[in-house]
Amino acid sequence: PRRRRYDDDPVSFSERASEPSYFQRPAAVTADPVDAEVMWFNASKGFGFVKLSDGTEAYLHIRVLEAAGSRAVTEGTRLKLAVEESPRGHQVVQVLEI
Repeated sequence: PRRRRYDDDPVSFSERASEPSYFQRPAAVTADPVDAEVMWFNASKGFGFVKLSDGTEAYLHIRVLEAAGSRAVTEGTRLKLAVEESPRGHQVVQVLEI
């Protein structure tokens, strides 16, 4: 049998070159700012949860926090956030103020 060559792959180069979703820049945030308080955040795990002003909880990932110039926040810290609904619930998409 003939050896496969790189060009034999039916997937086009443009499909291969696309970045995974976690490397793509987030879209411009259009959500209204929301006040929140940190319930808990574990920097070694890279995530935590905040309680929004309406009483609901939202997931906070460390990358969103790092984009705001911080590596961790302590319980009780007040934040101003942009939050979006995801299939798993509310998720912080941008930290506007710490």
